Amino acid sequence: MVFMGIELAIFFYIFGTDYDPKEILVPNEHCCGSQEALMTLCSKNWVGDNILNLVASMLMKHAAVTVKGNKWFLPTTFAQIALQQRHISVGTMEYIKTNFMGKVEDLSKIYIPNNVKDHWFLVVVEKSRGLITYLDSLKCSKQRLERMKAIYDVISFLENLLLDDWFYQSDTTERSMVSKFKFQEPEVPQQDAQS
Repeated sequence: MVFMGIELAIFFYIFGTDYDPKEILVPNEHCCGSQEALMTLCSKNWVGDNILNLVASMLMKHAAVTVKGNKWFLPTTFAQIALQQRHISVGTMEYIKTNFMGKVEDLSKIYIPNNVKDHWFLVVVEKSRGLITYLDSLKCSKQRLERMKAIYDVISFLENLLLDDWFYQSDTTERSMVSKFKFQEPEVPQQDAQS
């Protein structure tokens, strides 16, 4: 990738060495894109959940305006709640429901970032196709069972959550049994294990 002109200046402003790590470059009501957070995008750094949440929040705002069909870009907190199996703060779940979710009737896809042992992967639920897709750019046979269990736990949590009438405009809308959806794991380009 080649940066020129203003792009180059922005790149050096964000990723240069003389920066205030607390400076907010991308303001957002859910989480802020500070320079420190954006630095996790540099090579060989672990991408923090704050960056993924920032992207999810921005995508939700964009999708609400430009995308046909309802798409949910869930924050990392959703999978963390599903996997921790502890009491869930009502306020946290209400925030996720009202800011990252919506009504099911016109729902097309749900994007759920997951983290197992400091590794991010994505689960995409396509309601219209009855399909769950697992996308992982660093597959590891030693971690496969644990990642599959995490996916199962998150899908089960989602299915139980979607029994709530809040998600439906009509009482007659059929409740989706997400756990019964077909599962696929397409081949995706793999990253270097040291990256």
